[in-house]
Amino acid sequence: MKFFLISNMYPKEDSPGYGSFVKNVCDKLNEFGMIVKYKSLIRGKPNSKADKINKYLKFYYSIFVNFFGKYDFIYMHFPNQAIPLLSILFSLKKPKTVVNFHGEDLIYSDYGYEKFLGKMTEKFCRKYASAIVVPSEYFKSIVEKKQLLLFDKIIVSPSGGINPIYFYPSIDKLFGDAIKGIYLGYVGRLEKEKGIIEYIETCKQLKIKGIKFKGSIIGYGTLYEYVRNFIKDNNLESNVQIINGMPQSQLGNYYRRFDLLIFSSSARTGESLGLTGIEAMACGTPIIGSDVGGISSYLKDSINGFSVPKNNVSKIIDAIKKYMSLSIEEKETMRANCINTGKRYYNDLVCMNLSEDIRKVLSY
Repeated sequence: MKFFLISNMYPKEDSPGYGSFVKNVCDKLNEFGMIVKYKSLIRGKPNSKADKINKYLKFYYSIFVNFFGKYDFIYMHFPNQAIPLLSILFSLKKPKTVVNFHGEDLIYSDYGYEKFLGKMTEKFCRKYASAIVVPSEYFKSIVEKKQLLLFDKIIVSPSGGINPIYFYPSIDKLFGDAIKGIYLGYVGRLEKEKGIIEYIETCKQLKIKGIKFKGSIIGYGTLYEYVRNFIKDNNLESNVQIINGMPQSQLGNYYRRFDLLIFSSSARTGESLGLTGIEAMACGTPIIGSDVGGISSYLKDSINGFSVPKNNVSKIIDAIKKYMSLSIEEKETMRANCINTGKRYYNDLVCMNLSEDIRKVLSY
């Protein structure tokens, strides 16, 4: 089977995390006989308004040209931006189409252009979509409530899963404690809704309380300068380092060293899944995560991490203290539970199931 891939997020060398899961899914589907024949992509995050306009003009031109090629189906990620053009093109021919939602493309704001595109995408799905893919049962329930497609044509697939070549546990784990200090990680975009403010505020409070720790922030985003200045203004430079985004092939080296990953998202979407937390668990690292959306589908409080209310630094600190109070045996048990959770999301299994589900829904 050959498909036409459309996505306005796709990684490139200087933006390795920009839609990396789209690339991961498509690369893996290739191994199961689903080949990308045409691609209409925006590679890398635009670095200016002019660059964004240029990228989107090329994106739309590419969609127009590739639409009339020969393929078995269209596989579209983050559909909202492409839908205005596709709604016109579908008056000329109507290929089978798989729409993959990831977050704010499905739960959009109630005003402005975002609402306009969201409503247009919903109308398109009801009229033309052959299948809809969502990353979690939480998002499947949203699709059902919106009545975008029949129940048996909604596929749950966790964003390509994780690559066990990169995300695996170390043979032996050296745990931090009250004497050596605890190692706290943050991996993700430096945006308010992703929990970076709670992370740096947690670091500030730990230092005030005299709790030994070190931290690593891995990511980039609009709050980079704010975070850097916060660290400097609160004398955290000896405790916390900021590392720009890096390829997934290198992330596992950090996850394996972290004692805990802080994943206190407060995104409006409630996190459609939260692969970051699963990557950490596959490396044997528990997470402190918000009790929202997709995160709650795999995070089990005091089993493979700690569930906390969103926007609540004091609860994050309580969870850190609780973890530090555990015995080595209890930490090893939690680590084993994390590893077992991660195995459920290995990309071979995830993408094999996805390819089978797509074939079934499209009747191939």
